[in-house]
Amino acid sequence: RASSSASLPTVKLILNAAVSEDANLISFDIKDFYLNTPLDRREYMWLARDQCTAESLAYFGDRLHFINDRVFVEVVKGMYSLPHAGRIAQLRLEDHLAEHDYVKATHTPGLFRHKTRSSFFTLVVDDFLVKYQDPADAAHLRATLEMQYEITVDDTTQRYLGLDISYDRQARSITITMPGYVEQALTKLDVDVATICRGRHDTPAPYTPPSYGKTEQPPVTDTTGLDPSAQTFIQRAVGLLMYYSRAVDTTLYTTLCRLGSQQAKPTRRTRRDTDKMLAYAAAHPDGAITFHPSKMQLIVHSDTSHLSETEARSRLGGYEFLGNTTDDLTTQNNGSVDHVSGIIDCKVTSAHTDEYASAFVNAQRASNTRLTLEDLGYPQGATPLIMDNATAQGVITGSTIERRSKAVDRRYKWLDEQHRRGIFAVTWLSGKYNLADFFTKNHSAAHHRAMRKVMLSPHNPHDPKGCVSYGRSTLRTTYRANARTTTRRLQHHGHRGARDQRPLRYHRTPHESLPSSARA
Repeated sequence: RASSSASLPTVKLILNAAVSEDANLISFDIKDFYLNTPLDRREYMWLARDQCTAESLAYFGDRLHFINDRVFVEVVKGMYSLPHAGRIAQLRLEDHLAEHDYVKATHTPGLFRHKTRSSFFTLVVDDFLVKYQDPADAAHLRATLEMQYEITVDDTTQRYLGLDISYDRQARSITITMPGYVEQALTKLDVDVATICRGRHDTPAPYTPPSYGKTEQPPVTDTTGLDPSAQTFIQRAVGLLMYYSRAVDTTLYTTLCRLGSQQAKPTRRTRRDTDKMLAYAAAHPDGAITFHPSKMQLIVHSDTSHLSETEARSRLGGYEFLGNTTDDLTTQNNGSVDHVSGIIDCKVTSAHTDEYASAFVNAQRASNTRLTLEDLGYPQGATPLIMDNATAQGVITGSTIERRSKAVDRRYKWLDEQHRRGIFAVTWLSGKYNLADFFTKNHSAAHHRAMRKVMLSPHNPHDPKGCVSYGRSTLRTTYRANARTTTRRLQHHGHRGARDQRPLRYHRTPHESLPSSARA
């Protein structure tokens, strides 16, 4: 079996727990983790003469019998390139931790806790991120590891899994960034930043405004294939930036997912879209996400873009964060714990079925998050699952009776049961408040600039375009342009109610965590 490690959402959840509890953080790293683990059974291999160092030849001397410049050797301990080296090293570590009352979480891979102490930690191969209250608990874990391993210690926990972690104890916030990562990725791709960054790049994907009133939209006609080198370039670009977008810059994620779905058979259009995405990344190289204290209650947004993909397919989006379920759900946002953008794996006949499918996928992903929160000591009530389609919400909650529902019943009926059991509270909110809409389609530059200020940390010193105050009035002003556009479109279709004309009102944190100057 393969070894298990903590996922990125699990790491984000433990950071949320630390800032909400005002707990301490420390990180450990085991040196040469894969080496010197005793094997249950001996392994054998051929070793070429030029693979042997001068020191090893001198040490073993006449005991090495070469045949055609190769020697047959016996392997008795773990070493690099051994297929199961990681697995046996992890089992040895887990057994050692168990001897000192550190146990694996019930539901979450890579999450551990002590039976009696306050410490929780995530484990990714040989890297530990530890949350604790009493310094003696961290000292106990450190002493436990030093009994068997040589470790390095970072008391300030400034870096973990490639993330720079800034823990501001006075402001009660944790900000994660990956400074320099985009520049390194562009260097690996041999991209000339000065060339691709001409002009202003406020969106990572080309935006085609919909033609309202027309019965048909212009088709996509570019089907010209690319040579293998261009295809490899697209695949490398998507692979290099995907972790960055999942970790700290959510504004790139949808574009990367769309390019990823096209990279098997890319066209010239795919290459142009890749260049535009790289230009956007170069123009906004240092995304950041900030976590603020909360009641650690999971909130999920779900949305779908109906038939927006090729071959009559639809794209779903989802956004998870931790907040306070007792507060106004229209004004809450915290740093992203997890987000999703993907093509629905079946073709449906109506928009409400798309919304149903998206809610199903997001509920399944959120079920894992709920279990991790339970392992961290935060049992969840009914998790708000927010969607903006009243028909789909009515079918799930039972207030609407659906006809010809066999296709939905066969795939997605599980969500209805989860709602009835009180695990999820499927809730309708106007689309203007749905953060998952951002992950379902390409957007205009104005909307993308506004959402960048909502999704990412507003005080990122490396990105002046992303700076914004915490005040409600500032963000409300940012959204008025989009609200006016939305109002005009609704009026075009006969909707003139005052409810539809209210400006969007997002701010980044629950109201009680805002500075006093922003509460006025």
